[in-house]
Amino acid sequence: NIVSWTPQERSMVGDTVRLMCAEGFRGGDEASDGCTSEEDERAYCPPSAPRELLVQCDASSAVHCGFTDLKLKCKPVTCGPAPMIMNGAAELQADGEMSVYGDSITVTCDEGFRVAMNDDDTDGECSTEGTAECRADGMWEPISCVPVRCMTPQG
Repeated sequence: NIVSWTPQERSMVGDTVRLMCAEGFRGGDEASDGCTSEEDERAYCPPSAPRELLVQCDASSAVHCGFTDLKLKCKPVTCGPAPMIMNGAAELQADGEMSVYGDSITVTCDEGFRVAMNDDDTDGECSTEGTAECRADGMWEPISCVPVRCMTPQG
């Protein structure tokens, strides 16, 4: 989940290493950036955590400066728990209560309502179920339940 690493060669104690996390991933630690611990099964960072990390190589800390032994990791961005859906319900399609980048929810609309995938979806399909994904920016793809206004076939 690390896109770039500068410098490319193994660094020395005292050197600063620059890491760039992939889209949908952030780095940091619990105290300063709100990221969860690596020991958590589904570790994540909030969208506000940095995408670019500057790491000082320090022989006495947990940070080592070879690419394969670096202890600071890029973790997926979280979208939080499944959103509340008016006139329907959302179910997270992943383990746990917190979602991360790439997870999806299944939305089921109440009777008389259908899924809308954006605010302009006024004449969409009359489906009562749809899915949305947790995006790289920590937001859910737009999805809601709107009143059914289906056209009756002429016959």
